[in-house]
Amino acid sequence: MEEKMRVALERKAVELFEKRRLDKGLSVEALAARLYPDVPAANARMNLNRLRKPQINGKPKRLSFGDFIDLCIALDMVPERIVSQTITEVLEQEK
Repeated sequence: MEEKMRVALERKAVELFEKRRLDKGLSVEALAARLYPDVPAANARMNLNRLRKPQINGKPKRLSFGDFIDLCIALDMVPERIVSQTITEVLEQEK
């Protein structure tokens, strides 16, 4: 798989997570606390924002498999469905 496609899939997944967060009425702080319960609030928020927003190099942090699963669990999402939806939507955009 080309790097461009990997990045597009990761960004689409993050977009779906962000939409779900908003639909559930969760603040960034509340989601960060679910994802990183043992980390101080400011650090937890920073960890989450690294996935959501561009960093110094202009690119968001890459979405690891662990982050993907943790976000699915924290947002009550089924990982298999998110994978399927992500692939479908990215391929439709490519047309």
